[in-house]
Amino acid sequence: KTPIYLACENGNNNVVKYLIECKAKINITDNDYKTPLYISCEKGNNTSVKYLLDNGAEDDINKITNDKMTPLLIACKNGHEEVV
Repeated sequence: KTPIYLACENGNNNVVKYLIECKAKINITDNDYKTPLYISCEKGNNTSVKYLLDNGAEDDINKITNDKMTPLLIACKNGHEEVV
């Protein structure tokens, strides 16, 4: 897991923003093909989702994980209406 992935996983928006400003690679997946965008959607973290989408993660919006989920699907499944 990358630092930006971990920051998204832990809901640390300041670190997510800082890493994006430092040009962190935001489209890298973990072993389950989950991206930082996916994790932010899964956790319902609107702020990180916005940072990521505003900085190039839109390519990840349709990436499918090993569980056959996308960021949008996991946000819906977990009831994160604001993220959706």
